Amino acid sequence: MASLIVSNNNSSNIVQVNTPGPQGPAGAEGPAGPTGSSQPFSNISGDIWATTSSIEFSGSVESISGFTGSLLGISTSASFATTASYINPLIQNIIISGNLSISGSLEATSFTGSLLGTASIASNVVNRFWGNGSNGTLNISQSETITYFQIIPANTFTAGDIIEIIYRAVRVSGVNASINYNVYINTSNAIGGQTVYNGSLLAGGSPQYYGAVSRLGAIKGGTTSVLNTSNTSNSDLTNSTFNPAESSLSINWTLDQYVVFTIKTNNTNDSARGSMYAICRI
Repeated sequence: MASLIVSNNNSSNIVQVNTPGPQGPAGAEGPAGPTGSSQPFSNISGDIWATTSSIEFSGSVESISGFTGSLLGISTSASFATTASYINPLIQNIIISGNLSISGSLEATSFTGSLLGTASIASNVVNRFWGNGSNGTLNISQSETITYFQIIPANTFTAGDIIEIIYRAVRVSGVNASINYNVYINTSNAIGGQTVYNGSLLAGGSPQYYGAVSRLGAIKGGTTSVLNTSNTSNSDLTNSTFNPAESSLSINWTLDQYVVFTIKTNNTNDSARGSMYAICRI
């Protein structure tokens, strides 16, 4: 930019015009600054970043679009996730090789497998089984037929427990002959195994349409004591004494067991079915 200077020298007016000279050469580049600290992330593509280093958060971790993979991986620090809200709802399978402690309740719409496993503390989980939502299989033949069966998962009942088994059957038609109904405990859902009850309470020749039986079982290690299985009394408490002595059934409750309920007509013109059953820990 030019400048204009006006001065009075010896009474003569002098005008001096100053104009800038050409620009000088650029100065030398300064030394490079110190190298910044390295970051644990590397760009995979676009907005996807990865790291092989450990990352610690003192606050919360939030995701706008959710987590598409495992947040925990194989990190042993997963134990700190006990209060993490991101696991609710949990929609993936979990395998627990250690212990699972639940201080509250455990709820499920249904269990498709055994909830008990081999845990000894499972003795307080299940106290009863029952079936009365549908009628048992109708028997119109003279062969013994299963009306109901109920699986008892391994270790549901243990030594020291007392259980009660209740079975009710009804005559549907005909009064021509007696009708037998039996109760077994077996390692499969088949007739046989250990007999809990073997009797005939629906006699023929009279309108007896209903019969029920109740049996108590005392689990004593590898055996379960019940009222003599050949006694046709419908309850352990019907009489104060029985002859012969009680029956000792060899049942291993550390394995899955099935309680099998059957019925048998003794005349082709008669029919009968199961009505309900219940298995309870007292």
